[in-house]
Amino acid sequence: MTRAQDTSRDGVRQSGALDSPMKPFSPYRTIHESRRAANSTITRADETDGLWSKFERCMSTPEPSTMEQSAYNQALERVATCREQKGTDLTLKGLGLTRLPPEIGQLTELTELFVQNNQLRELPAEIGNLANLSVLRADNNQLVALPAEIGLLGRLSVLRLDNNSLSSLPPEINGLGNLTWLSVFGNRLQRLPAEIGGLPRLNWLRLSGNQLDALPAEIGNLKCLVELHLSENQLGSLPPQIGNLAELTALHLDRNQIWSLPPEIGNLAKLDQLLLSNNQLSELPSSVTRLANLTVLRLDNNQLISLPAEIGNLSHLRRLSLAENQISELPAAVSRLKRLTWLQLSDNLLSKLPPEIGDFPELSELYLSHNQIAELPATIGNLAGLAKLLASNNRLTTLPSTLGNLSKLVWLSLYSNRITSLPGEIGKLTRLTRLALSDNELSSLPPQIGQLAALSHLHMFNNKLTTLPQEIGLLKELELLVLENNHLAGRPDTIRKLRKLKVLTLHGNDALGIPSALLGPTFAKSSDDNPPAKPAEILDHYFKDTIGSAPVPHATTDGDNGVGKRAGRSKWWQFWK
Repeated sequence: MTRAQDTSRDGVRQSGALDSPMKPFSPYRTIHESRRAANSTITRADETDGLWSKFERCMSTPEPSTMEQSAYNQALERVATCREQKGTDLTLKGLGLTRLPPEIGQLTELTELFVQNNQLRELPAEIGNLANLSVLRADNNQLVALPAEIGLLGRLSVLRLDNNSLSSLPPEINGLGNLTWLSVFGNRLQRLPAEIGGLPRLNWLRLSGNQLDALPAEIGNLKCLVELHLSENQLGSLPPQIGNLAELTALHLDRNQIWSLPPEIGNLAKLDQLLLSNNQLSELPSSVTRLANLTVLRLDNNQLISLPAEIGNLSHLRRLSLAENQISELPAAVSRLKRLTWLQLSDNLLSKLPPEIGDFPELSELYLSHNQIAELPATIGNLAGLAKLLASNNRLTTLPSTLGNLSKLVWLSLYSNRITSLPGEIGKLTRLTRLALSDNELSSLPPQIGQLAALSHLHMFNNKLTTLPQEIGLLKELELLVLENNHLAGRPDTIRKLRKLKVLTLHGNDALGIPSALLGPTFAKSSDDNPPAKPAEILDHYFKDTIGSAPVPHATTDGDNGVGKRAGRSKWWQFWK
């Protein structure tokens, strides 16, 4: 029997009924899911309604005080039913309550109480009478303080207070000796009481989305803590006692103001995730490299100019993110990160990559965009497992022939570089589905382009192409072909074999002789009221001497740079289905 089957319509589960284990609360659950379900929908009156019908609807809506009293009465009924049936589970969530009846303190058999998604500003002192309570959910309310009696709930294991207006926690919280789960996400906490260290069994603490600017030294007393979430606060530093959290596996500190880390952070031997994105770090202490079990390290959007040479000691690291820093060079020691699968280096000051960049046998995603890289080393062809390579907005002029060795590559983005030609080996990328080459200096494409059997998106906006190879017609899976702002004077007849082609952009190729009126508006100016020209008409005009050939697939025009930034702005982007 499930919990839903075991609960009466009054929201009470009877004592002694069959029960399934409590479903664990996920820290990644959408924080407003229950609130949205509880909200009512307000329908705007139709303009054809008369004033009298509008007045009747207004008069039929209960006054707020009436609604509050109705919700309170309903809560009283459920409390009474729970008391009569000696229930162990009481649900009062989503009733619109502004206060809880003090009679709730009579439910001495209660083990689980759910009052989330209401408008409660306080909890009654009588809640301290619930000596058997193990789960209390009061998230998504308007609580401004907790009663001191909360500390009398000695058997409480789970306490959720997310999305309230709490500015502090009472010192009596140290009375919750059995608490294992405490979540106070999205409140107004400015400090933590030193008594937070008196929770000996706490293993999950979520304090993200508050206004904390410091942590008490007593945080180090939480010897059983496994996860500590402190994202989106105002922390500038951490106490050295943070290194005492010997069981910690996840430490989330992103979106704070942290400018330094204590050396003791290297003592967290079991740490698996360390998130430090969007802080003020100018250097990474070498003690971080002692975190031998670390698999995820995020340092995006800091002020790092280099990495410690010992970075190679993180032998278990799988995801390393360094985007939006000021790093100009990678140490050769990164080559020792043999388990790396994801490397983010975008938006830095890199002018070159070390040959060791090819020493990641498990790397599947490599992000290099928005740097100053002038060439890709030939060793990049050693990344046998690479599926995504993004190197746009750099200073590349050529590509190494070894690029053809990346047999698993499905996405290659090289737009906004200075590339003048493509190596013929590019035809070996038979799994490639997206190829972005816009904003370069290409005057031609190699015939091997026709070997890209899986290619569906080819972006060639703003180059110097004068023609296309006949082999373009072999791209049977091609759906989008961006050719705007080139110097095309002719196109191969084989393009009519692209039966899956749904988007074809042509503006800015005046030598084709297609009247601008026939091309219609560019994508940037198109809308439901101003749709692009029908593609069949465009291509029929161009191939007017090939009547009787295969039907022309649909196409549309696009005024963007072909990298998908405008997707969704108009239904015309849906490939003219």
